[in-house]
Amino acid sequence: MPDYRQTQREFVDWLRDPDNAPAPDSVEMRRLRVYRRLIANNVNNFLRSGFPVLRDVLSKAVWQQLADRFIREHTAVSPYFSEIGKEFVDFLAAQQELPESVPPYTYELAAYERMEVEALFAVIPDELHQLSASEAAATAEDSRWYLNPSAQIGSFSFPVAWISADNAAPDPSPEGYFLLVFRPLKKEQEDQPARVRFLQLNPVTAVLVDCLRQSQSGLTRNELTQQLVQLLPQLDAQVVRTGVGQILPDFAERGVLLAAR
Repeated sequence: MPDYRQTQREFVDWLRDPDNAPAPDSVEMRRLRVYRRLIANNVNNFLRSGFPVLRDVLSKAVWQQLADRFIREHTAVSPYFSEIGKEFVDFLAAQQELPESVPPYTYELAAYERMEVEALFAVIPDELHQLSASEAAATAEDSRWYLNPSAQIGSFSFPVAWISADNAAPDPSPEGYFLLVFRPLKKEQEDQPARVRFLQLNPVTAVLVDCLRQSQSGLTRNELTQQLVQLLPQLDAQVVRTGVGQILPDFAERGVLLAAR
């Protein structure tokens, strides 16, 4: 009677790498091939749907090489199919060397596309709502402001938000790109699904967003201004106050900042 754990180990090794691992003798080859197709097809489908831009900029052969290598080498932390995309990003982050056929921005683009998925499915509490610019300007002093809970923030060397099949060879920037990805509460049209947006942040707006991200209970306009004055001593305090007065309505209109009901 074969050892169950040994058979299981052989089964997993063969599913990961059927070209180099021996198949377990106790399992019929026909069944092994069915399991292998199920695993490969499921993982490939999740990767294709989660990383459409990366899939478009890579050749079919290079994409399949990455997917096969992911199945073969990566040890997942999460058992959920919904986390396969995150596991793929972790896999790319751990790679010290990738083939020359893989663009140097591959990890960054995958991380950015995963940010879009996280923003799309994030839960936004009902007590938060989106104001128009005029509403935000009128109530800026009295409202408590929160960073949209769907917001995902990342720093990149490559212009990942602008990469496409028609722009597949961008150069990195010495200054980098600080990007905010979020899902507004208001839809462009009521019959359309929610759309994820992105915003490139400058140093001042990045600090503002970070202040709000670290606040669990939101910040008033005055509290936010005071924090920025302390964190940006190189700027005149009045310039900061004026800047906050301009940024709040704009970010509220976009849906980056939400107000408590």
